[in-house]
Amino acid sequence: MELQKADIKINDRWIFIFVYPLFVIFVCHVGNDNSLSHLLTVPSYYTDLLLAVVCTYGAGFYWKILFARLDAKFDWYTNLKPRLTHQLIFGFILPVVVITGIEMVYLFLIDIKLSDSPIFYLDLPMIAVLSLLINLCYLFLYNRAHLMALKNVDEATQITHYLENFIVKYGSVTKNISIADVAYFIIQDKITFLMTTEGKKHIYDYSLEQIMEKISPSAFFQLNRQVIAKRKSIIKCKQTETRRLEITLNPPLSELQFVAKTKSTKLLSWLNQN
Repeated sequence: MELQKADIKINDRWIFIFVYPLFVIFVCHVGNDNSLSHLLTVPSYYTDLLLAVVCTYGAGFYWKILFARLDAKFDWYTNLKPRLTHQLIFGFILPVVVITGIEMVYLFLIDIKLSDSPIFYLDLPMIAVLSLLINLCYLFLYNRAHLMALKNVDEATQITHYLENFIVKYGSVTKNISIADVAYFIIQDKITFLMTTEGKKHIYDYSLEQIMEKISPSAFFQLNRQVIAKRKSIIKCKQTETRRLEITLNPPLSELQFVAKTKSTKLLSWLNQN
């Protein structure tokens, strides 16, 4: 299962809800010494506010579409340089130029000279800062979404390969035992043994914890600290007075095997699985 571009989803609603309104307010009031009560009586304040809203949210929707297309076109690892180049040109420089040009046209329409306005030493830097901020936000959002999608794909497609054969020692001979011939694993005198369905015991130099990582949990169950049993080797479970389960294995063992009451329900449920 490959990662599809359609799988990449980001949440940029917070930018439209919180960041852009703050910027509109910031643009309309920074550098203005008049009080809000006075500004509300000035007609040009409302046109300034409208222009700020139109430019900010117009650029916002432009950025939203732009970054979605850039993400669909350029891969993070194989095309990072052209991705950043396109982002610099179309995501930063172009919006700054266009918004500044719109504001210059607006000043011309309301008959304000550029030399009398703070467009170059105040408005232009603020527009550049907003553009840079939004670019960084989208970079972060898409990179995080990409990494999370990759992680989800890895987890969904990860195939665990369990052992089908076991290399064991039988005297001075090394043998290859098929999983079909395994009955259970048991620790005796601090040595791990593999018991076959025929009742032959072989040394297997791994701990039970290591063995559990190598075998299918649908086929084997760790009864206690001594035994990992295959489903078919468990032929009887008997509940004791202490609510533990006494387990009868095949091939049989001379010592009794018990499953703690805390694991009894889990074992019985496991045995009932197909």
